[in-house]
Amino acid sequence: MKILILTKRQYTNKDLLDDQYGRLWEIPIELAGMGHDVKGICLSYRRRNQGAVYKSEDERSIDWYSFNVMFGFLKYLRNLRFLLKAFRPDVILASSDCFHVIWGVVLGKLYKIPCVADLYDNYESYGSSKVALISPVYRYALQRADGVSCVSKSLGEFITNRCQSRGELRIIGNAINRDLFYPRDFLECRAYFNIANDVKVIGTAGHLSEKRGISNLYRAFEEIAGKHRNLYLALAGVGSRTDPVFRHPNVIDFGVLPYSDVPKFLGMLNISVICNSENDFGSYCYPQKANEILACKIPIVAAKVGVMADLLCTNPECLFNPEDPSDLAAKLQQQLLTPKKLDIPIDTWTGRAEEMDALMNMIVHDN
Repeated sequence: MKILILTKRQYTNKDLLDDQYGRLWEIPIELAGMGHDVKGICLSYRRRNQGAVYKSEDERSIDWYSFNVMFGFLKYLRNLRFLLKAFRPDVILASSDCFHVIWGVVLGKLYKIPCVADLYDNYESYGSSKVALISPVYRYALQRADGVSCVSKSLGEFITNRCQSRGELRIIGNAINRDLFYPRDFLECRAYFNIANDVKVIGTAGHLSEKRGISNLYRAFEEIAGKHRNLYLALAGVGSRTDPVFRHPNVIDFGVLPYSDVPKFLGMLNISVICNSENDFGSYCYPQKANEILACKIPIVAAKVGVMADLLCTNPECLFNPEDPSDLAAKLQQQLLTPKKLDIPIDTWTGRAEEMDALMNMIVHDN
């Protein structure tokens, strides 16, 4: 099967091609490893090298093409037209935001190629969806897509109720790269970041955004820091540093870590925290960091929102009320006293690619 992937280049605070990160990197690579002929073309919303930027050197052969939305959009259109005519894909996989889903469905109808829309978030929660008419056109595109894959059950229900999609809908969650995320040696991780072995460290790595309720963690830390002299808060990721908590002497700001350092960051924590809010983003997302934390066997405390409420439903001591930082403080204190490492099976990207393969094969054969 020939598969053409349409996506943006920067997503989840990473660069798809520079960082070789996440769902939009791993699933295509795994599909190629299954014997499919895969090509991808992406729009970069930041200035990057253009043209053919990646080709693997093993049996999982895949080509990626990247063009900048500024000063490269015409090249993008020309190369996309060439791929559609010369490569002649059997299916289009469109992902990453409202624009690419709309674009994928439109091209599918024009070239009579079935299109699968892959939704790893509620794309209508993104700022780009606020452009006039984008949301209603996006919903119409989802109605006309031949298939829709959703990262979570709650997102699938939301799409079904709002868009009444006519195509096949499947829930295809996130996964982990087991070559990176596995239990690490605690002392080695502490030494790597020059953190003393006898202190307690709680932390989070990701988007430090109020939209995701990060202030709950700040306020909870301030509430319990006075009760634990050797307690530290470790923070890593993009986001504002204006909150007063950053002036606390026991707050360690790692900035934006290389992706390869994230498992070591998790490995040196006593507790890893996932903040989120009940909103149009948090209610439907599947936090990738949850898989990573659980794979590394780190005690976890997460906001009781969306997927996490279901994933940790049998471990209420690991869930906190996203409207109550004092509840988070209480759960952190409980985990500090009696840490609990959960044994929850985590899927691999190979399994997720097999699910995507089944969806695409069914759609191609039906068309």
